[in-house]
Amino acid sequence: MSIVATWDLQANYSPRSLAVFPAAQGAVVATHNPFDAAAAVPVEGHALAIVYGTERGSVHYRSFGPPSRTARAGLASSSSRNAASTSSAAHQLQTPLGVAQGSGRRPSANLPRHLFPIDLSSGSVPGSIVVCLQLGGTAPQSPSVPVFLLLVDDNRGTSGSSQPGAYATYLATLSHGSFHVLSTQSSLPRMSCVQYSPTTGIVYAAGRHLQTLPWEQWETLVDDTNKHARGRSTMHSKRTVFSSSSLPSPGVRSGPDGMAFIAKNKVTVVAVGNAVYGVAGHDPRDLPSSEGPVKLLSFAQSSQVHPIICLDLLDQSLDPDWSLIFLASGRECAVLDVHYGPPDNARISSSEPRHGIVTLASPILAAATSLPWVAVLTSDGLISVRSPSCMAIPLRTVEVGTRPNDYFVLRTLLEETQTTPWIVALSYSGEGRVLQCQPDTEQDLADRLMRHAIDAFGANGFPRSELAEAVNASFTATSYVGPEASARARVLLKEYLEAVLGLSDFEGGGSSCWPTELSNGEGHHGSLAGGFSGHGVSPSVVSSASPATLLTGTALLCLVSSQLSPPNSSLANRAAKASAEKMGIVVDGTIAGATVLVCELVADKLLREASTALSLLPGSSSAPITRVHRQSQTGSHTDFVEAAIWLLRSCGKHERAIDVTYEKLQQQGQTGNEASARGYWSQIKYESYTATHLSDLWGAGKEIACDLVLKSPATYRLLENNPRLGLSVFTALHPQNQSQWRSMSARDNPLSHPNFPYQVVKLLKSINPAIPYDKDPSLPLEDQSLPLESGRALVVTYIESAIGIATGRPTEPDQFDTLPSNEDFEERVANFHDELSFQLLEGVIAERRDDDENGLDTDLGKHYRTKLRRLLRWPIAKIRAETFMDSLPSSFLEEKALVLGRLGRHEDALRILYIDLDSLELALEYCDHRHEVQKLQQNQARAQHPSTNMYSDEDLLESESLERDNAYLPLIRVALESDPKKGASVAIQILALRRSAIDRAAALRLLPVDVPVSAVARPFLIPALVDSESQVRRLTVVSALLRARYVRLQDELTNAQLKAQANVHVVPQLRNLNLGDPLHSTKAFRARTTTTASATMPNVMIIKHFFPRHLVLQVKVTNEAGYSDRQGRALSDIAFVVAESSEEAIQPLLQVPIQTLPPAMTGSAWCVLSASPGRMDGSTAQLTCELCYTVQSVDASLAGGNGMGTGRTFVEELQDLEVHGAHFS
Repeated sequence: MSIVATWDLQANYSPRSLAVFPAAQGAVVATHNPFDAAAAVPVEGHALAIVYGTERGSVHYRSFGPPSRTARAGLASSSSRNAASTSSAAHQLQTPLGVAQGSGRRPSANLPRHLFPIDLSSGSVPGSIVVCLQLGGTAPQSPSVPVFLLLVDDNRGTSGSSQPGAYATYLATLSHGSFHVLSTQSSLPRMSCVQYSPTTGIVYAAGRHLQTLPWEQWETLVDDTNKHARGRSTMHSKRTVFSSSSLPSPGVRSGPDGMAFIAKNKVTVVAVGNAVYGVAGHDPRDLPSSEGPVKLLSFAQSSQVHPIICLDLLDQSLDPDWSLIFLASGRECAVLDVHYGPPDNARISSSEPRHGIVTLASPILAAATSLPWVAVLTSDGLISVRSPSCMAIPLRTVEVGTRPNDYFVLRTLLEETQTTPWIVALSYSGEGRVLQCQPDTEQDLADRLMRHAIDAFGANGFPRSELAEAVNASFTATSYVGPEASARARVLLKEYLEAVLGLSDFEGGGSSCWPTELSNGEGHHGSLAGGFSGHGVSPSVVSSASPATLLTGTALLCLVSSQLSPPNSSLANRAAKASAEKMGIVVDGTIAGATVLVCELVADKLLREASTALSLLPGSSSAPITRVHRQSQTGSHTDFVEAAIWLLRSCGKHERAIDVTYEKLQQQGQTGNEASARGYWSQIKYESYTATHLSDLWGAGKEIACDLVLKSPATYRLLENNPRLGLSVFTALHPQNQSQWRSMSARDNPLSHPNFPYQVVKLLKSINPAIPYDKDPSLPLEDQSLPLESGRALVVTYIESAIGIATGRPTEPDQFDTLPSNEDFEERVANFHDELSFQLLEGVIAERRDDDENGLDTDLGKHYRTKLRRLLRWPIAKIRAETFMDSLPSSFLEEKALVLGRLGRHEDALRILYIDLDSLELALEYCDHRHEVQKLQQNQARAQHPSTNMYSDEDLLESESLERDNAYLPLIRVALESDPKKGASVAIQILALRRSAIDRAAALRLLPVDVPVSAVARPFLIPALVDSESQVRRLTVVSALLRARYVRLQDELTNAQLKAQANVHVVPQLRNLNLGDPLHSTKAFRARTTTTASATMPNVMIIKHFFPRHLVLQVKVTNEAGYSDRQGRALSDIAFVVAESSEEAIQPLLQVPIQTLPPAMTGSAWCVLSASPGRMDGSTAQLTCELCYTVQSVDASLAGGNGMGTGRTFVEELQDLEVHGAHFS
């Protein structure tokens, strides 16, 4: 906070109350010479206005120009913490606008009238004005005249039982350049404290009563003098009403800040003695709440000398039903979260004060909010800026007065153009100060952190020199001596670091920080960082954008948490983990050495206290951290090992963090009693933590981090002891289902990196897992996961995950297939597919039974063989089939058949399955799989290249290709070649089993000529004919349904088109002419033919629409041919033609025909003529008209008559139309 302006109020008497608001908008000129008006330069911003009351009962209005840019800029660049840093511009007295400066000078004549001073003479009210509360309006010329409620100390006190309020109440308005007192002492009740809002009206407290002042008692006075305020009584039914008479004795405390609204003005906060109470209001249409006043907080003492302060901090980051209030009495203050909810049964409750009640060195006189700060004025003339999250630590302190108890009030003023509000302080001597809070600079944070660390730990209780170098603290802060370290100082440091790092956990869910320049890189005129606009948001001041402050602050918080009584390991763990999450994956060399050293020294300190055998640094530290408090009981610090590990991770010392984790596990093994070792980790916790750490490093995608994972001994240990968990380090980011594969980007492909997948495979091959072979006999072999008992099994599982065969990768083409081919990537993918096939083949060979003459597979061998066959059948496998074929042993017949199929040698593959293996079932299974692949490819081809013609050449070619490549025909040929006699019966059997998928004609042609029809009829021909007939009937029904749907949709489309064409403003052809606004339209009249009309002549009605330069003829045509006529007719191409015009001033321009008009329907045709009314000279134009239409024959069974056939065209001559020039006027 800094002083940006000093005001001279020009007060004849000592001020006692204050109200501030922006003056009405208007240029404020920087001149006081009326003859310099032309050369006057407007000052940027709007004037500020104040109204203050004095000890003699006078009221004064003053306006001041906005604080100068020079003063604000000078203060913004200053890094001092006290008033000594303020510039001379801020201390220069600024007189009110409209007041002459110096003797012999006149006030400026070019100021607006509403900026001149206005005074209400002394004695206008009988006593000192202690409260000046604005009820409405902003300036004398605003539409709503400002109204002020005045509480006057008339020395009567609260002796009267009927009028227990401490002060008399008056209303005053400011209009027409003067104040007007509207009420007398007896017209309004006495009050001790009062507040106002548009949603509540005037709410006041007096004695044990708190209630809403009835609007009839005060708004009628205002309405009589302010015509703009009339009619406001309609809003009274929506106001919140307060009515409570059950406050404790001796009644409410008085004061200008003794009452506050919270919970969206639904709860009022007042003080009684040393306690603060919340009182809920109610809707005027409902009964008052049965809940009485709820005590929110009690202070240690009730200061009757110094005022009570209740202030709503307006924290928008809280959850919806919560409010944040500041309370102060005497030297004590506190920040409280208050809850009022739920809406259906609202109750008041409050949390404990944030970090308890804070006691200041001097009594508190006033406070003001400048969220996220609180400005507190004490009796020694100092204004301290504090955070609601840590009230005990002042962030900045400004001296506003040199005499004790001179400045007495603070008020907040927020202008529309300002991000940070101004705070106005007023003194009894008639001087005012304007202050503005500023975000902390990086230097502010560094110096404050240094000082509080010295206070908490002493000179040698923390890495002092390393911290100073890391955060670049000033020499003054580094050389600060400070008092002797104390437990209270350590608690203050903990609270401060919690707030700075965003770790405060408040019940209302509010933010725990305040703006700094670290977040936005701007000065205090920039946007406020911290995100205070949303609910439930808890951003931190310090982020990864300032790693030095984040890491050192976290390290000190971990250190101070270990030295609390009792130690707080959960806070340390949470802080260190949050820091690591904000920093992400940090590798060596990216963080400054001093910062890393601070983290290492603090981590070593925590580890040494946990166990003397567990330390990061060899020998003693170069900068030992001495103890500042007595050692706690044995084992109490072992919980801080996790915080030390997270701290090392956050600064990039991942190898050391992993080593510490393993050493901790080893230490546990040496104790031999896991249950009694507090803070030690189990084997499963160690493995889970290590796997998560390594997985995070691998997922970062950084070269150094990935190399660390591949070379770390922890990776080898994890893969050997828990191979499935260890393998998840490399497979955690692989897509796990079909949806993830579809949404994967090209750079996220598991095989996209040119080196790391090869290195992973090399690493996995070198692993020898130390686990037994386990299987689940209840699951089928293909559903069981491969036992990871060898490096081969690890490689197989990894590659299967990387290529997607084990996780449901889609086999159909996707958008990646349309990209230009990447030869290096395709080669790499093929290499891994080959590697997988060879590893599976080796697994099968290695698992052959040595004691079996037939060389049968073991259970594990069967598992490998099943996976190998699945890979060979996979449609998108990239195996180099020729190379793999050369490696297959001669006994692997089924695998050889699958490889031949990949080479397109299907008949050779079927010969192996049918002849060599003597298995028709395997051969049919092979053909079924090939048929499904063909069917999928055909569907994809149709989807990518849809045919526009039902009988296109593409479909015929596709049919021929299907006949030529039918999956089952090669099997028939192989069966017939193997044994003509047996082959014929097998071929018939294949026809019978797959008659719905096989090309029947082509298959019959393959059968020998000597096969009798009777042999084929029962198993194949008759069922095929039945299926075909059933298919014909089914397709006939489907065709009829589709035809009916098509006709219905066509009819609806025609009706919609006819309806749209009936509006002159909708027809596109007419809209493009820019006809303008219509002049008038005639009534519809029937058009008659000049000769005998044909039998097909429709009914025609004509409407003339006149526009300034056009004549639009709307011809409504009704097709009177109904469905009763078996030769029902539909009309098409109906056009109204103006064949000739007798006047050149009116000529045809455009025709819009009716495309189709079904029977019993009406449509509109249009004819537009360009007109020049000025050239007609009152004459009449004769228009020769014709109606052209075509009669189409339709199928009377079709609804709407849309089945068009050939037609006959008719031209009907109509009677002439007359158009007068006067029609265009």
